[in-house]
Amino acid sequence: MKLKKLFELQLIVLEQLIYSHHKELDITSDEMMVMFGLLDLLKKRNVFSLSALNKRITIHQDLGILIDSLIHKGYLSTYLEDHPQGKSKELFHLDGLFSKLEIFIEQKDLSNKLKPTNEGLKKVIVITEQKMNRLMTSKELQELRHLMDIHQVTIEELLSTLEQLQEVDSISQIEKMVMIAKKMPNIVIDEKVEKALDDLYKAMK
Repeated sequence: MKLKKLFELQLIVLEQLIYSHHKELDITSDEMMVMFGLLDLLKKRNVFSLSALNKRITIHQDLGILIDSLIHKGYLSTYLEDHPQGKSKELFHLDGLFSKLEIFIEQKDLSNKLKPTNEGLKKVIVITEQKMNRLMTSKELQELRHLMDIHQVTIEELLSTLEQLQEVDSISQIEKMVMIAKKMPNIVIDEKVEKALDDLYKAMK
């Protein structure tokens, strides 16, 4: 599994992907928290431990019930590993979760967005994440692609807009600035007049 390999190499933050697709995964908020805890355990070793899991998360439901639910839904699997000394360990894997998330990525054509081959697009994503001070979510990557494909916004226009922004709160903020610049190419975008630009953008809709 490509996604599992990326996780093992710590090249992807799965928590954001899970949060973006929690409705499609059909999981509750408590089940999602358990997943986050299991991922944290998996980063170190794949030994299953309810006590270790309890220390990592805060939930409202019984942990055992949530574990059974994730097993029933096919996201979590546990098994015993026998040792010559007679001591066995309970191990776990999340292959079902990785497989499901890969299906979502393929269905929504996000694979290229997670690992952009286009250097210009890659630069836009890197700069945007720097100005957001966090990684972009899969939804935000979709919004960025939508901005380029539907509104025909070029890489150069995106980079020019990003240069004028000290920080970025959302992709819609970038969209607003780009569309204003396209309508009024000589305008100097100043974040101090944010409210005025909001009103102008709404009038253009």
